[in-house]
Amino acid sequence: MKINTDYIRELARKEGLTGAELGRRMNVSVSEANRVLNGERKGGRKVISGITKAFPEADKRQLFILPETELKSSYPYAFDSIVPNIPYIKRIMQSLGWSGSDLARHMGVSVTEANRLLRGARKGGKKAIGGFLKAFPNEKWEHLFVLSNSKQ
Repeated sequence: MKINTDYIRELARKEGLTGAELGRRMNVSVSEANRVLNGERKGGRKVISGITKAFPEADKRQLFILPETELKSSYPYAFDSIVPNIPYIKRIMQSLGWSGSDLARHMGVSVTEANRLLRGARKGGKKAIGGFLKAFPNEKWEHLFVLSNSKQ
């Protein structure tokens, strides 16, 4: 998952934020915030959480650029603090009449992986986050995911 740096810079400019002020909002260092603004960072767990915290009213689908496909091993970070809100996702699936296979197809993952996510055997990760956002593009980020083990 990449950060939409153009959109982040636009939001920061509209709010008159410096790199230091953005860093405080994101709960990261000034240099890390500047790396985000300069496009030198991909979306790691802390950065994703920080961006969503810094801009809570922003359209979450515009904050990040989701790749169509990407190898799991291409990104070394774990997304321990961002986990799917499975009860909410199951309610959406039920309202749409979706099975685990339908979810997998819309997420772009295997049926096995989708079912592991739904059972809670997998907490998620970059591919899961992107998949859920792809499957449910009209749902709010705050509803699809919950933050655990985060310092909020």
